[in-house]
Amino acid sequence: MKILMYSDVHYAPGSRDSRKLTAYALPLIDRLKEIEKEKTYDLVVNLGDLVEDFGDHERDLKNVRFIYDYVKTFKAKHVSLLGNHDIKCLFTRQEMLEYCGNDKASYSFDCCGYHFVVLGTFIYEGDKVVRTQYVSDDDLVWLKNDLADNKLPVIVLTHYGLFPEDMTGSYWFASNPIKAYMMKYDEVRDVLKNHHVLACFNGHQHWTRVNEVEGLPFYTCGSLTENINGDGKPDAVYFEVDINDDKVDIVIKNIRMEG
Repeated sequence: MKILMYSDVHYAPGSRDSRKLTAYALPLIDRLKEIEKEKTYDLVVNLGDLVEDFGDHERDLKNVRFIYDYVKTFKAKHVSLLGNHDIKCLFTRQEMLEYCGNDKASYSFDCCGYHFVVLGTFIYEGDKVVRTQYVSDDDLVWLKNDLADNKLPVIVLTHYGLFPEDMTGSYWFASNPIKAYMMKYDEVRDVLKNHHVLACFNGHQHWTRVNEVEGLPFYTCGSLTENINGDGKPDAVYFEVDINDDKVDIVIKNIRMEG
């Protein structure tokens, strides 16, 4: 199967952030749609943070609705994880359902003979959404049961990383590396390493990395709009993922924008 994968768009019309070049959000998504037309993909995945929150609930919800509708026009099935900035925009279970079409933090689906596991980082207190940086205890139980019932090779999708990578040199996390990865990562990995996991993908860190930890391969996809070199140009990075049987090939690409 073939997957087009990207992350951390941070759609935010009116933002003046010099590091997150949000003005490029829609043009870059448009380029990804053009790339998709040129090739055949079975799945398109966003690894989280489609939006950048402003702390203005009405404005944030408007942006969430717009960008979620915008990515629905990819030809292939589109899966969008909820990143920490997305969750800041959504206050209730009803908003999760209405704006994102799903009210679960963690869930799974099968595609082309593979089992995809999405692990999210929020809980509910009553109807209220509470943003966390960990997979809840209930979702850990769900994960164990889900994988116990599964017979297919597994692909794991998260927003936060699943191990404490060295953040030296990171613009966002060098001074506070604990914000870069998921809490309870060891508990999650203890479950995953007992199953046939082919790859784990995450976003959030705004740089691109490939690692292997305890036999599990981890791929971190950088931000589509990150001004990564400080030169006013977006990183515009995306993955082309090709999975054949148990072999996973990742091609890291960058969109070249004119002008």
